[in-house]
Amino acid sequence: MRSGMRGDRAARVWLAIAMSAALASWIVVAARAQVAATQPAASAPAASAPAAGPVFLCEQPKFDFGSVWAGQRVEHAFLVKNAGTELLKILEFKPTCSCTLTPDYQRLIQPGEVGKLPTILSTDHLRGRILKDLVVVTNERNRSSHTLHITGEVRTVAKIQPVGANHFQRIRPDFRETREITIINTSGRKLQLEATPLPSRSPFSAVLKETKPGEEFKLYLTAAPPYREGSNSAKLRFKTNIPESPYYDLDVTAYLPGRIEIGPPKMLVDGNQREPQKRPLRIVNNGSEPFEILEVTASDPRLVPKRRTEREQPNTFYYELTIPAFYRPPPRGETIVFKTNDKEKKELRVPILPYGVPPPPEISGKPAAPRPAQVPGNPPKPYRGNH
Repeated sequence: MRSGMRGDRAARVWLAIAMSAALASWIVVAARAQVAATQPAASAPAASAPAAGPVFLCEQPKFDFGSVWAGQRVEHAFLVKNAGTELLKILEFKPTCSCTLTPDYQRLIQPGEVGKLPTILSTDHLRGRILKDLVVVTNERNRSSHTLHITGEVRTVAKIQPVGANHFQRIRPDFRETREITIINTSGRKLQLEATPLPSRSPFSAVLKETKPGEEFKLYLTAAPPYREGSNSAKLRFKTNIPESPYYDLDVTAYLPGRIEIGPPKMLVDGNQREPQKRPLRIVNNGSEPFEILEVTASDPRLVPKRRTEREQPNTFYYELTIPAFYRPPPRGETIVFKTNDKEKKELRVPILPYGVPPPPEISGKPAAPRPAQVPGNPPKPYRGNH
């Protein structure tokens, strides 16, 4: 009996000890919580400092304009932030397609500021889903080139088959041909087309017939002489019953090479080239009588091209023109003159013209050195070396 009482007493003692230990642990935890509550919260990490140097940052480098009808103009301005510590210079903002223009854009962006790079997309000749790239060249130290994108869907009221049948390419003076082109409705509604007359002097003529009411048409397109030397073109316009696209245009072209063909016939220079650029020039003799180029001059001696004899083929002369960095022709332009011994064309001229907006002095640096002095009334000194 006494032994059982002693066992109960020991159990009660151990139970009291365990409860005391638990109470002590709870008191310690509560005290720690109270101390933590009374202390100030840890401060958030400090924002990272701007990167050294100029930094190009465009948070939305891709612009989706959704869906538009062909012929509508799409305008958008990309927002660019200078996330660095030094002046950001936009050295070049150039499209990769002639359908995209980059009007006068902000060339200099101070640290922390946001600049605009406006673009204009012409959809006259675009069809379906498109993606156009624009390249931005900056003065950044580690990455000087960035690519922006314009994408979207260009809707048309119709499409033609076969594709490209409206372009007759290179032709002869006596070329004559009629092509059958199928015009298929893509508007999603019943389509009505009415052809407008072509100019009376155009070498092209067209006859339109509806083969499947509201859905399909046959166009009989004819090219016939006389043609003018060089590019022959016309816009074949159809009136439609679609309010969003009241006209459907089809460009018609044919190219008649001249007896002496110069490519390109002119050069456009905007002055944004950061380094000297080399551009090719080609002169082709399409006639039966040979001729030689005697000398080459330029109204600006820096623009005299050099002949590339290693590339030449029979009846073809190849030249290479080096355009200085940040060079921009004056408003009147400059001219390259090829003097020949041809009986009819003693001189062949290639104009060099300015276009677009020139870079500011902060981009191009010092103005270009003045041209070499010339005696008034005397022509520029010809280049007589490897011409």
